[in-house]
Parts: sequence; C-alpha cells; structure tokens
Amino acid sequence: MSGIAGLFALDGSSPDTRVLDRMMAALAHRGPDGAGAWTSGPVALGHRMLRATPEAATETQPWRDGALAVALDGRIDNREPLRAALEAKGCPPRAEHDAELVLRAYECWGEGFARELVGDFAIAVWDGRHRRLCCARDPLGVRPFYYHWDGRTFRWSSEPQALLEDPAVGRIPNEAMVAEMLAGYLVSREETLWQGITRLAPGHTLTLDAAGCRAVRYWPSGPPPTIRYASDAEYAEHFRALLEEAVRARLRAPGPVGAHLSGGIDSSSVVALGQRLVHSGAATAPSLESFSQTYSQHPDDVEPFAEAVVRHCGVKAHFLPQATPGPSYYEAQARRYLDFPDYPNGAAASEAMNRRAANAGCRVMLTGIWGNAFLEGSVEHVADLLREGHPVAAIRRARRGGHPLGSGVLSVLLGHGLRPLIPRPARRALSRLLRRPPIPDFVPDTFARRVALRDRLRQPGWVPPYPTLAQRAVYRMGCSAWNIHAGEITERGAARHGIEERHPFADRRLVEFCLALPETQRWRGPTVKFVLREAMRGLVPERVRVRRDQPDYSFLLMDVLEAAGGERLFNGLTLAERGWVDEPRVRTLYRQAAGLYARGAPAYAGLAWPLWTIWGLDLWLRASGTGGAPCR
Repeated sequence: MSGIAGLFALDGSSPDTRVLDRMMAALAHRGPDGAGAWTSGPVALGHRMLRATPEAATETQPWRDGALAVALDGRIDNREPLRAALEAKGCPPRAEHDAELVLRAYECWGEGFARELVGDFAIAVWDGRHRRLCCARDPLGVRPFYYHWDGRTFRWSSEPQALLEDPAVGRIPNEAMVAEMLAGYLVSREETLWQGITRLAPGHTLTLDAAGCRAVRYWPSGPPPTIRYASDAEYAEHFRALLEEAVRARLRAPGPVGAHLSGGIDSSSVVALGQRLVHSGAATAPSLESFSQTYSQHPDDVEPFAEAVVRHCGVKAHFLPQATPGPSYYEAQARRYLDFPDYPNGAAASEAMNRRAANAGCRVMLTGIWGNAFLEGSVEHVADLLREGHPVAAIRRARRGGHPLGSGVLSVLLGHGLRPLIPRPARRALSRLLRRPPIPDFVPDTFARRVALRDRLRQPGWVPPYPTLAQRAVYRMGCSAWNIHAGEITERGAARHGIEERHPFADRRLVEFCLALPETQRWRGPTVKFVLREAMRGLVPERVRVRRDQPDYSFLLMDVLEAAGGERLFNGLTLAERGWVDEPRVRTLYRQAAGLYARGAPAYAGLAWPLWTIWGLDLWLRASGTGGAPCR
C-alpha cells in the first residue's frame, strides 16, 4: 500500500506542481516512509511510500530509467517467472524491487505489459519517447485508481479527495451513482459519487497519447479453460497448491505479518497455511500473528472458532473485544475522504485490529476476503442444468435455495432457472412489464426517472461470455461494483494505520482456477466451498472445516444508528432537500427496523442496510460542501 498521484497535460504545457503538492498532501497517510515527485515536460508523477516488502528498502519512487518513469502502488507476486521472461526478451531487471520489474515489463511488452503481471497494483508509466502515459489496475481492483480527464489534462490519484485538490475538478455530485447506492444495487464499476471522477476499471489499462484516451481490458483475456479431474482429491490438491502459493507470495514482508481471523473457513485456511509456511521457513516473513474481533454478548461471536484455529496452528493470537467506533468516526471519514464513510461491520470493525497490528510492528495484514465470491457458487447453475437436460438435478439444486439466499424452490426455478434461458429481448420486455428491478419506495419517482435508474440497474454488460451461466454469475459476483466499493473502503481504512491488506483469495492464478471449476466443486449437496473444505482436511480444526453458518453483524449498523440519534437522524436530511429521498418514508423505514431489532427479529437486517446507506450518503453530501440545493 502506497499512494500515487499525477498530472499529464496533453497540450504539452507544464503541469502546475503546486496542484501536485496539494494532491500529495491529501495522500500523506498512505506513505509514512516518505514522498517523491518527478516532473518532465507535460507530466508530473507523485508517490507516497510504504515499505511493505524487503526489496522496497532500497526503492525510490517515482522510479526512472532514461525516458521511462513509473509510479507504482502495489506488489508483484510472479517475480521469478517474470524476471526469467524479461531476461529472455533482453530486458533484464537492474534492481530487485517491484517498480523496476514493472518498468522493464512496460519496456518489453508496451501497452500490453499488465497482462504479464500477477499481483495487486495501480500503475502509471510515463514513456517520454512516445509522450505516452500508460496506466493499469490489477484484475480485481485491489488497489484503487481514480482519475479525472477533461480533454486537456489527465489527473490521477489513489483516493478521490486528492483529485478535488485541483480547482479545475468541480465538486458536482453524481446523481446517478447516488441513485444506484440508494437502490442497494451497484452496477457501474467506473463511476463515483462525483461527476467527472472515474475509476479505472479492474483488469484494464488506460493509455493517453496523441491518438487520444483509450481503455483496454487485459483480464480476463478469454474464457477460462475447462478443468476436469477424475476425483475430488485431485481438485483439492491443485486448489491447495494454488492457495498455498498465494499465501506464500503475500508473506513477503520485512517484519511480522498479521492476519484477520474470523473463525470461518476462508480466514482460517489463510492462517493455517501461513503459519505452516512461516514455521517451515518457506516464507519471507519472520512470524505470523492473528487478530480477531470478538462479540462476547452476541450469538455470532467468532471467538470459539478462532480459538480452535489458534490452538490447532500454534499461531500467536490477539483477541480484541467489540469496539465499534461511534458516530463521530463516520462523520470524520466523510470529511477526510469526501466519500462514503466506512461500514460498522467492515472497515470500521477492523479499526481496532489494524491499530493493534501496527503497534505489534505489522505492515501487512492477510484476509479471507473474496473467498465467498469465487467459491460459494451460484443458483444460476439451475439454469445450466435445465439447459443441459437435467431437470431432476435442477430441482435438487433449487431445493437448496442457493445458499445463503434460502429462497423457495419455485422462486429459484423461475427466477434463476427459467428466466436466464429466455432470450434477452423477451427478458427485457418481461422486466418492464413486471416493473423490475425494484426501486425502494423512499426513492422518489421523479428522481428515479431523471437518472433512468431502472435502465441502470439492469444486468451489467461487462461480464465476459463464459460458457456457463454459473461461471458468468461467479465472475459477476467476484468482480462486482459492490466488491470494488467495499474493497476501496477497507483498503483506505488499513492505510490510515500504515497497514497493507493482502488477499490470497484474490490471487489471479487462484481466481482463474476457481472460474474454471465445475460447479459441483463449489457446491455439493448442503456444502458450499466444497473444494476448499476438501483441500483443508487436517489443516484446520474439523469444527471449522465443516462450519456452515456465516455470522451476520448487521446489528452493528443498528447500534451505531441508534447511538447517533435514532429516528432523529432522518429529520432534515440533505438528501431530501436534493429530492433524492422521501424523508417521511425513510423515517417509517427506521421505525420498522428499530421495532424488529428490539424484538430480535432477523428481518431487521434487510432494513438496516438501506438506512446506513442513506445516513452515509447524507454525511458525504454535508461534508462535500455542495449544500442541499436540488440538482437540475
């Protein structure tokens, strides 16, 4: 985790370095180990440094050689094979750190360089020979990359508030993205809450030169290969080898490494494999320590399962009692980032763990994030079974309700079995007839029509045409706009403490394997993540390996909303002044949620999420300084 920022004037004029200085100051929390800047002709590159690998001890950025310069926020995991390929191409690296590998990859492969990299990265390469800027983001968007392009000047940064330091970037809210968030269904992977500030989509490069501005998707480069083994054991063995390599690559650190441990199968697998690698000397990191947030007064407390993993693996453990930040924390988040604040059950819940890890000398934190997305499977497998002529198997799959949805058999058969098989034009007509997808009643019709919200909420067009509907659904889940949004929030939360989060389940090699799996390796009878559970036999405690329940911490959202004022929070909403929400209906929603929560009825969770979104957006809008005047 570092920070990058920069300016490129396509008309050849010199960029305003004072603007770059302000952008760099806004990213100071991302680089406790120093800052660097470089200007040449029409381009200015800035970098904030966190030294999170041994090789970074001698690294300075922006890194330059001749007419080439690079600013890298990230880590390259295929160092050995990449180095060998570069040497074979006549571009041998001249330094050990990752920025040098990236620069040589660009020198060797040009605009297609990103497809040769495995790791987490946001990159800006300046090619002075061709007066070209080439930017890239890793396949899942683990590292953030925001930009603003007005046809004359291209600005980029690791966080959006840095771009707003340039007076030329207007503070104009993006109504359409606000509407998506209020609807609870993010579709756009590129738009942000600000007009004109755009994300570089995961798995894409963006090139600017005399020919213009062009974005190209480099990953996935084609449909995944079909993997067919003769036995479950062979699938499990291959999966375990890939996951172990993903963990090993992320243990490349100059000091102790931390790991979030929830007691679920994903984080437990990472801890188990990580401790084994450290103990055997196969990892660079000298030690591994686990960090767990406990909720002793709640039935979903993770401590018993996390303790079982700690005892089984012999890892040093830190158990932290529930310490969810209060309302002022989220207000400060909105002001600091000029963006949506944290979630109480997400980055905010990790706040105490990240602080403890930093105090323990950790600069790296492993997580189990992305395991759910690529391993739980999809109910759209029902449609594949029907299409293949297996109605009995389809009914059996539908009966399981597509964990964790719990839907009825008929609902699953119709919605996820038959509907995807209907030709797209007829499906669109049916959706219009049924007025789907649904829009919450607290979103005024006039606002929804103004931003064409129903059209925006239709199935995204960025999903590759994979052979099966289940594969497309798994890709859509793993690479979703929601995952990007949530991932950027957790990444910046860790960055505040000088912590770089690393996610073994987001390793490109492992993800490609998961996308190529038969669906029965993801889901088998009542068991989800089947291949992972088979792969971890004997490596994690049996009670953890077979654990099926997934804790729901939505109660944290209600706790914070109540502490912030309860129903009073939704009086005088700035969102309502803009015409984006119907305030009386929002207050009714809160009363319903509070009543269910007080009675201990699980249904409150479905209401807590839109309430949190409304409050979070209101905090952002107030912090933005744009006021409550309606957009026209």
